[in-house]
Amino acid sequence: MRSFRAILILSAWALAAPSVAQEADRPGSPAKDAATIEACLKGKETSAQRRTCIGRVSGPCQETPDGSSTVGMMTCFDREHTVWDTLLNRAYREAMAGFDEAGKADLKSVQQTWLKFRAQACAWPGAGLSRRHHRRSAFG
Repeated sequence: MRSFRAILILSAWALAAPSVAQEADRPGSPAKDAATIEACLKGKETSAQRRTCIGRVSGPCQETPDGSSTVGMMTCFDREHTVWDTLLNRAYREAMAGFDEAGKADLKSVQQTWLKFRAQACAWPGAGLSRRHHRRSAFG
């Protein structure tokens, strides 16, 4: 019975392996999205140059039939956000690894301050203009 179970598991794994490999090459896969932005960032030295990489995933995604609807656009932006969030977290871990304990504490404090700023900036009344517009258009 154990050998049958082992054969069943190995067979399932062998059948799944090609689909896992294909997933990484599929347009829209997280690996492909990350590779797109990382390739764009390669060799970019200045902030202005790096900013040209923003939208490299979400832009082409929105030009597809699936990406042109409101839900599709949200999906496209989510894909882009996921890549940038991953890159940000990687950079944070790499920076933390290069500091002594005092430097790590300082970096953590700066990061927490930035998170608070981001939360307050997004909650600022001006950020709600889009919500008010949608409410007005939906209710007359």
